Amino acid sequence: MSISLNDYLKNFAKERNGTFKVKKTAPGIGGMNSWRVTILNLPYKNGEIHFIISQASSMKIHYIFNLNIKLDFLIYNEDWTDKIGKLLGLKEHQIGINKFDNKFIIKGTNKTFVSNILDKPIREFLIKNDRFSNLILESKANNSKLELNAPFNESNTTKMKEAYEFVRHLADNIYNFYEKQTDNKT
Repeated sequence: MSISLNDYLKNFAKERNGTFKVKKTAPGIGGMNSWRVTILNLPYKNGEIHFIISQASSMKIHYIFNLNIKLDFLIYNEDWTDKIGKLLGLKEHQIGINKFDNKFIIKGTNKTFVSNILDKPIREFLIKNDRFSNLILESKANNSKLELNAPFNESNTTKMKEAYEFVRHLADNIYNFYEKQTDNKT
């Protein structure tokens, strides 16, 4: 017996002690084009994983750290314009693994941090899912936010589970690096 997509998403959230919410956006010009947005909030460690699923755009996956990590990065697919930019002096981090370095542009505040969190499972996930875009970690005043644009349909339950595990693993790597850095300062 098959279940509806909404029921699947509700169960996905419930199994992870999270919440499921559907809301409609405000109508556009002339009262047209209101969109359904589904939001899953899934607690993990000291933060929360958010799946934001909109009819109007790619799925976004966020992880909100309830602390300011004070480190940033941006990882995105390298295209031909980036290759030209590199010839003209575009600055980026390389992690020393050609299969990854040739496929992605890596920018960030700390090369050691980026190299440490990009372990083999993270690299393999990004290479395998190269349509995912703009993996970003940014620091805010009281927290840090990890964000990933995930261009897959929410009905692809396998990809959704893989993305959830990816975000958890990456959050763990970030926490571990942060804790080591904090321990070294004391």
